[in-house]
Amino acid sequence: MMELLQVAKVYQKNSHRIAALENITLHISRGEFVLVCGPSGSGKSTLLLTLGAMIQPSAGAVRFNGREIHRATEKERTLFRRQHLGFVFQMFNLLPYMTVLENVLMGQVLRQPGDEATARQWLERLHLQDRLQHKPSELSVGECQRVAMARALIKKPQMLLADEPTGNLDAANAGQILTALSEYHRQGGTVVMVTHGSIGAIRADRTVYLEQGKLVA
Repeated sequence: MMELLQVAKVYQKNSHRIAALENITLHISRGEFVLVCGPSGSGKSTLLLTLGAMIQPSAGAVRFNGREIHRATEKERTLFRRQHLGFVFQMFNLLPYMTVLENVLMGQVLRQPGDEATARQWLERLHLQDRLQHKPSELSVGECQRVAMARALIKKPQMLLADEPTGNLDAANAGQILTALSEYHRQGGTVVMVTHGSIGAIRADRTVYLEQGKLVA
């Protein structure tokens, strides 16, 4: 489904060369749950954003179903993300002027009849049925992350990329996020989740480790 072949990402800052990723080769199968672990600064988020066609690699190839996604135009990459991927970020990226329900509906590429009912169902499953008309500023951190999860899942993406989705959450909210991820995975979805710690490891099919931009296991 998704593969990285000898991928590198290098940043040049003044006279310093910073290698965020070095010679990464990684194959992710359809329906797999892959956990990416490593210390802060090891390149985990860079890896995830490269998978999501948000960062252009300095070398190597990234392929989705055999297609080289970084050879596409920016417009084509945007369309690729909308059609195939779902994203959950640690900082939520909710639109502050929209309600919870409106934020979730933004996850749809094209609005269709029944979308609002589906959004309400996801929000109910994530215990947010009483927050539909609230704005993000009126929610707790855990509630914001659950809204972001519903927004990512409503379009039934082929692959979901989650960057530290439980990093700022208490145990109860983290458990709800992991339950939603596991449910999506059981239904055939592919998950790549970045985390500092071991939370969620028992739900993953495979764990890979990054250290200083390199795969160490």
